[in-house]
Amino acid sequence: MLVTTLIDVAKMRSGKNFQQMADELSVHQTRLSEWKKGKTWPGTTEIAYFALEAGLDVMNTIAEIEREKKPTLSTVWERVGVLGGNGGIRTLDEALHPILP
Repeated sequence: MLVTTLIDVAKMRSGKNFQQMADELSVHQTRLSEWKKGKTWPGTTEIAYFALEAGLDVMNTIAEIEREKKPTLSTVWERVGVLGGNGGIRTLDEALHPILP
């Protein structure tokens, strides 16, 4: 699941713990757990926060998560130019491949 991976990589790269990230997002730490378990989805602002903490392209990361949430609407992001024929912007999986086992 991309959200789980995104949160874990943001935690690892930022050196912050879940409580610190929750405090910065003004949410309870249980909200991060809900996102990681797929019970709820983070909003675009939270996705942008995790992308920045992970050192990833924000728009591409948002597009990847939105595509995961609603696969039938992924063409919207392709039309925007973020996914598919995107001028070299890597997908989240491609960007994380070198650091994940």
